Amino acid sequence: MKTSMSLRRSISLAIISFLMFLLTVPLFASAKSVEEMEASTVLIICGDMNAGSFGIGTGFVVGDGGHVVTNHHVIACAEEGQPVSVLLDPNNNIPAAVIWASPVKDLAVLQTQVNLERPAVTFTKAEEIKKADRVFVMGFPGAAIDSRVVDFSAMTEVKVAEGIISAKVMSIDGVALYQTDAPINPGNSGGPLFTENGAVIGINSSASLAATEIFDETGEKKIDRIRLGDNIGWSIQADELLVELDQLGIRYELEDRKETSNGGGGLQGTLTLILVVVAVVLAGAAVVLSVTKRGRVMVREVSRRVLPGSQQMKPHDAQQPGQIIQPQASGPSFNKTAVPYLIGTSGQYSGQKFKISQPITLGRNPSSSQLIFSVSDISGTHCQVGFDSLNRQFYVIDLQSTNGTYLANGQRMHPNSKYPLQSGNSFYLANPGNGFTVRLENM
Repeated sequence: MKTSMSLRRSISLAIISFLMFLLTVPLFASAKSVEEMEASTVLIICGDMNAGSFGIGTGFVVGDGGHVVTNHHVIACAEEGQPVSVLLDPNNNIPAAVIWASPVKDLAVLQTQVNLERPAVTFTKAEEIKKADRVFVMGFPGAAIDSRVVDFSAMTEVKVAEGIISAKVMSIDGVALYQTDAPINPGNSGGPLFTENGAVIGINSSASLAATEIFDETGEKKIDRIRLGDNIGWSIQADELLVELDQLGIRYELEDRKETSNGGGGLQGTLTLILVVVAVVLAGAAVVLSVTKRGRVMVREVSRRVLPGSQQMKPHDAQQPGQIIQPQASGPSFNKTAVPYLIGTSGQYSGQKFKISQPITLGRNPSSSQLIFSVSDISGTHCQVGFDSLNRQFYVIDLQSTNGTYLANGQRMHPNSKYPLQSGNSFYLANPGNGFTVRLENM
């Protein structure tokens, strides 16, 4: 009897340990179809379409379907108070806010007013890419929307062009680029550079163009762009973006090229299949074992041993802006590897979490802020939040904002002074409708 009990306990431990191992194995994406690649590519409008004063560019969906990546120069009009939106079709224009932008990297991240219900792209890092790899440019080149030739409905039809990687180069600002011979035209800016497997490796940014004065068909002079060289364009390497998505807390998926290249499974695919089959067999054994009451007790006991301290995640209790949340005396102790986060509790970033790996500036100006607001009571560079890893302490600095930065008790911070915060403390910008909490979370 004891031998049988010991055998069952060993089987239970082996099953649960193996299943937990499977949960920790990274999931990799398989090759995507052209239709999926097109669905992830969206048209960006910067300006007022109704007034006829607007520019166009391209973007692509990331995260949970509510965020879009594009070039900074595509949404530059937002810095002048102009609207930004995502045009899914001629009758469906979705407003968007710029939540992060970098003129140096020429990248921006938008948050749409509603979920776009479009698939997020998969990424591949530069270390996997070689010269002569085949690539596809997808987007909305302005020259392809010639009203003299095509109907307005063609505006939101994704256009596809093909080429190869010509070289890996650096911009004069130190940004990693791909040079490609795939056609990149005005309007393609901000769009994805796809591999044959449908993974994004770059963000299309520029081509060898120069502005010059030409004569149009009526003989009038106008400024237009002409090519300085044939088949020369540049895309920002996706690696430059991924570090920013990490900072913003936006999740993404990486392609396993060993599994998806040449359309075959390869060694990685074979191993994955074997693991899945073994997992199914062991899961079946676990079900059989748990039929008896004694078996169910053993499974629970083994689970507690395999996952010490594990518990079901619960949402944080709702908190009112302006309330200081003190750490619970009986709560978890934070080890040296605990990760500092900035968490929105009200307003534009409510419910969103941002890892503080370096100080985060909050404000309306995309060129100087990492967390960008669209509300007028927030200053261009309003405040900065950081984490002192030596003292294990958060801090907030008001950057001479017009409407102030406040502690949770309503005390207005003195400009340019560092205010220390403990994990769980809150603060707000201008009014309690723009609230945040800082929190340490164990890995």
